Amino acid sequence: MKLKKIFIKTLLLAIPCTAFAASSDALQIERIATQEDGTVILYAKNGWGATATNACSTSTGVLAFKATTAGGKAMLSTALAAQIAQKLVVVATSDSLCTAVGGWAATVTRVDVLY
Repeated sequence: MKLKKIFIKTLLLAIPCTAFAASSDALQIERIATQEDGTVILYAKNGWGATATNACSTSTGVLAFKATTAGGKAMLSTALAAQIAQKLVVVATSDSLCTAVGGWAATVTRVDVLY
C-alpha cells in the first residue's frame, strides 16, 4: 500500500513537467511585437529552431503568448529586460502545435533569462 502511494505521488509530481512540449536553445530575442488584444510575439535572432518547428511554422517562426494575465505580464517584462540587456533566453512552449496568434505560433509558457 505504501509503495502504491509513493507511485501515485511521483506520478502526480511528474505530470506538470510533461506539459512543456519544447524548450528553445539559448537564443537572443531580436524583436518583440504586441497586438491590441494583448498578444505578444517573440522573434529570435536566428529563429527558434526546433521549438518553433511545428505544423504551421518553420524553425525561423515565432512564438507568442497573451500578456493580459499576471503570468503573461511577467513574461513580457522578462522578455523586454532580456532584449534590452541583450541577454540570452530559453523559452518553453506548452504545445507542439500552433495555437497562438490565430494558429501560426506556438504558445510560450516560460521565459528564462540566462546570465
